[in-house]
Parts: sequence; structure tokens; C-alpha cells
Amino acid sequence: MKIIRGIRKCVQPIWPRFSLRRSKSYLRFWRDYADYWKLQGEVPCALADLEPQLGDWHATTPLTYYFYQDVWAFHKIIQRKPDLHVDIGSTALLVGCLAALVKTISLDIRPLTAKVPGLLSVSGAITQLPFATGSIRSISSLCVVEHVGLGRYGDPLDPNGTLKACRDLTRVLAGGGDLYVSAPCGRSYVAFNAHRSFQKTDFLSMFEDLSLVEFVLVNNCGRAEQFNPDPKAGLHVGLFHFTK
Repeated sequence: MKIIRGIRKCVQPIWPRFSLRRSKSYLRFWRDYADYWKLQGEVPCALADLEPQLGDWHATTPLTYYFYQDVWAFHKIIQRKPDLHVDIGSTALLVGCLAALVKTISLDIRPLTAKVPGLLSVSGAITQLPFATGSIRSISSLCVVEHVGLGRYGDPLDPNGTLKACRDLTRVLAGGGDLYVSAPCGRSYVAFNAHRSFQKTDFLSMFEDLSLVEFVLVNNCGRAEQFNPDPKAGLHVGLFHFTK
């Protein structure tokens, strides 16, 4: 069994995901394995214990738009120092960092199970938020509304899911409060069941009862003034700061 497991570990990184780029990384892995063997003077590890990692050779640390949007929201929220912040479905890391400085409620249809000081995790849907109208002064929901109703995360299928989510975020936001929300921006389309994308004007129309404080466009390369067709830029995401 160990021999079979070892063979599988050797072949798995390039089969069936073979590509020229991946094959070059695969060859580099085995060169490094052989060089390490020479340096150590003995076999580095059993073949069954191999864990070839072929995608981590980069000149700089890879970043995506998630990094830029989370930094944007974190700075804004901390600068305002709300007594309570409610996050709906954003990244777990952002929620955990916020909880260290601001009392935070995390709501998600897949609630966080982590126990962190300052953090209360609850189960709920963004289309039916369990908060009174006009009761929350600080809310974030980053890269969430574009998924609602597509079923990707176990939520009910609903072509109007994004609109319902935006309306309920508007409903619970208190007068003078801050809402930080993001979604793919550029052209309007549905990539079923991954996400929806929106023209800026179409997205703003779903928050017609709110005032736009700031709009920032980001991609994997950072802030962008306009759409960047370079494939490395990846998906473009609009960051919207609203107030009521």
C-alpha cells in the first residue's frame, strides 16, 4: 500500500492537470529533491510522505482583490470606532481582526464556529436580517451580495437575491450609519453559479435610498482607475461606502 501511495503522490501533481507551466514546476521540484538529498546525505522523505507544492514560486507574495478590499474596509471601520459593528458574510480573517478592536457580530448562512474575544457569530440570511429597521450604525458585507440567490453556498435560488439583500442592508442601517459593501464591477452579467457582476450605475440603483461616500475600484493588482484587460488583473471589484 505504501508503494501505491508513493506512486500516487509522485504522479498526482501533474495528472490530470498537465500543462507546460506545471510540468516545468514539476521538474524543478524533482531537481530540488535531488539537491536536498545530496545536501542531507540521505533520502529527504518517503515517497508516500511527499507533498509537492508547485504553485508557490513567485518573486513577490501573491495578492488578490480580497486583500485590497479587506484593508480598505478595516481602515474605514477602525477610523470611525463604532460601539458595535455587524459583518455579513465577509472573509473570516477580516471579521477576526475587527473583533480584536471593535465588538463585532458576524452573521452568515454558514456561521463561523471560531471562538474569538469580542466576536459573536450568528446564523442568518442577508435577505432577512434579524435586526430592527434602522438599528445598526456600522455594517460591512464584502463580496457577498453578488452570490445571493445563485445557490453556491446553499442559499435558496432566487433571481432577485442580490436586490433583496441590498434592500435589507438598507433597511437595517441606522440614520447617519455607515455601510461598506463590494461586488464585481464592469459590465452587468451573471456567471452562474459563481457570481453576478454589475455596471456601477446598476449597482448604485439598488441602494437608491443611501448616499455614496466613496467608490474605489480594485483588482488583483491594487486600485484601478478603469477596467484593466490584463488577465493578471483578474476580476474587478467595486468598493462602496454608503451612509443613510
